[in-house]
Amino acid sequence: MAIKGFDRTQFEAILPTLLTPTTPIRSAEFLRGRERILEEIRRAFIQPGRHVFIHGDRGVGKTSLAQTAALEHQQSSAEPVMVGCDNASTFYRIARNIALKLRPTDPTITKSTTGGKVGFGWRILSAEAQKTIERGEIPQFKTIDDVVSAFGFLATQHSETPVVVIDEFERIKAADERMLFADFIKQVGDQSLPLKLIFCGIGSSLSDLLDAHHSCYRYLTAISLDRLGYQPRLEIIRYATSAVGLKVESTSACHAPCSGLCRDRDGELAQSLAAGGDDVAGSNSADAFRRTGQQNVARIECVDRGGEFDQPRDCDGHCRGR
Repeated sequence: MAIKGFDRTQFEAILPTLLTPTTPIRSAEFLRGRERILEEIRRAFIQPGRHVFIHGDRGVGKTSLAQTAALEHQQSSAEPVMVGCDNASTFYRIARNIALKLRPTDPTITKSTTGGKVGFGWRILSAEAQKTIERGEIPQFKTIDDVVSAFGFLATQHSETPVVVIDEFERIKAADERMLFADFIKQVGDQSLPLKLIFCGIGSSLSDLLDAHHSCYRYLTAISLDRLGYQPRLEIIRYATSAVGLKVESTSACHAPCSGLCRDRDGELAQSLAAGGDDVAGSNSADAFRRTGQQNVARIECVDRGGEFDQPRDCDGHCRGR
């Protein structure tokens, strides 16, 4: 039977509003199971000069958390600045990318608000650098002071307190480049620059990503992000299935032997649940969608029996619903 009230076109239209396994979440409404961490970030940003560093394993939702927090704390007059690192990234290259995104799209806005040598509480922007920015260009950065001065000037053109996300920081491998980032974080705090920074990187601790640069640690709130727990995953499944009028039972009977240990990875639930809609135009569409949800609920229950989701448990040879 088909899903009541949905043809294929309607189903394909609603599915991306329910499940987005291949794109980051950007709204607290859909970021399930992270309420406590979002509150921790709010408390960090209350403190002047305090920034956030999110670290954890690959695929646990660091980017979704960072983008959701950035949108929550960025004033509505502008978008948060989001940049990613790659294997060729350097501190000055990333700084230039941030400056380009902080820069007003209309250079006349910058020119109308400046005149002569521009002074701020943290630094003086040189006349040469000011003219470069007024032309819609970004000056070449040679020192951290150059970066701080330009960011301080551009931040006031962007919004009251821009939020900047620097993702995939683990790809910055060189120790001297990491040292520059550490010094920059310290200078942003010491000079009360009007910026909120959110870093993301794969690592078990802050020292994995910033090495031994402890001088900047006091400016950072470290967020260790674990894999999403059992209950939030069930909420994701039930939210999606209920939106199309289906109900997923969490007590499926065992149908087949288990291969031993079962573990679900972040994103797999949504991907396999979404795959249940492949036959939506066929006679088994509702059954396929419901069955996919039941199997995923059962897999979670199998792993989480005993309350330790991160510790996969032997299912005595059987997984309910498999």
